[in-house]
Amino acid sequence: MKKIVCFLLSLCLLSFSVPAVYAEEQSSYSYDETTKISVTVPEYHSVTGELPDGVILYMDGNAVNEANVERLSSHTFTIGSTDENNRKIDKVYVNGEDVTDEITGEGYNVPSVYEDLFFTVTLGDEIVPGNLEFNSEIGENAPTLELTPEDIRAIEDAVLTDEDKESVKNGSQIGITLSVTDVGNSITDRERSLVNAFISDKFTPGEYLNIEILKTTDNVETYVTQLSNEIKLTLTIPEYLRAENRTFAMVRLHDGEATLLEDLDDSADTITFSSDKFSVYVLVYADAAVLPGQDISEPSVDFVGDVSSSTDDSDGANADRNSNNPTDTANTGDTAPVILLVLFLTVSAIILCLFGKKKEN
Repeated sequence: MKKIVCFLLSLCLLSFSVPAVYAEEQSSYSYDETTKISVTVPEYHSVTGELPDGVILYMDGNAVNEANVERLSSHTFTIGSTDENNRKIDKVYVNGEDVTDEITGEGYNVPSVYEDLFFTVTLGDEIVPGNLEFNSEIGENAPTLELTPEDIRAIEDAVLTDEDKESVKNGSQIGITLSVTDVGNSITDRERSLVNAFISDKFTPGEYLNIEILKTTDNVETYVTQLSNEIKLTLTIPEYLRAENRTFAMVRLHDGEATLLEDLDDSADTITFSSDKFSVYVLVYADAAVLPGQDISEPSVDFVGDVSSSTDDSDGANADRNSNNPTDTANTGDTAPVILLVLFLTVSAIILCLFGKKKEN
């Protein structure tokens, strides 16, 4: 019996001692030690690049192959090409990121250099040698053209055929002249009647213009009336045609077909339109516009009208102005339910009075 008691007592002591030992072992681990990480911020960053032959990287106007710049300093980078074929710069990358669209007329601005800069430049396949010349001519009383370098390159690309580009590469001299001439005094009666019939009473003719593209290849002149793709042109609106709340458009007369070309810019002083055909154009205007989606009716004349306008109707504009006039009251018929209710109550009162008198009798 004593042995059994001793055995049970030993088991009890063992069961209490094991957790204590485990807890003591757990508490013996310590993670109080810390690790310090030191970072050295460089005072300078490098500027390098992988550039094709004939391409030069400029930093703040100075040509550089590689340079070191102070950290967080500001710089402007430009790319120059002396490629013998005058190929255009296609893409500019900085640290693998395409920044071509971020390049302005001044160049690529880096307001704060916080890392090494690595420039990569690619050239396009298009060859536009130096013996390709572009000119624009504005006739008397004609609106002026506003052309950017990008507009000129787009015109050159649309005018030149693959054969032209190969000829230029082989030494031929090609000139492109874009001219705008006022032909208001020489327009034929038939052309004038076609325009009036086409625009109906939606627009008013402003100026009749002849927009031409002349290509000269080794002194041989050719008028280009059809381009390989559309180009955008921006013309200034003559002062005498400008007015408040006036909208403009272009009507193109080409091979007996009239087309309405809408204004693509938001400026009241210019009109921008796209076209791939060049002949007679008419600058037209409207002082009131129509409901969106309403088209100009095609004229009953011997040409097809291609209308792509989204102007508003004058009646709609007048209705909008009238609806905002607090002194005007619209006769909409909303008082009809009130009149019917008054009439019903009056008839009911008469019937009740007659019924009451009859009951008294």
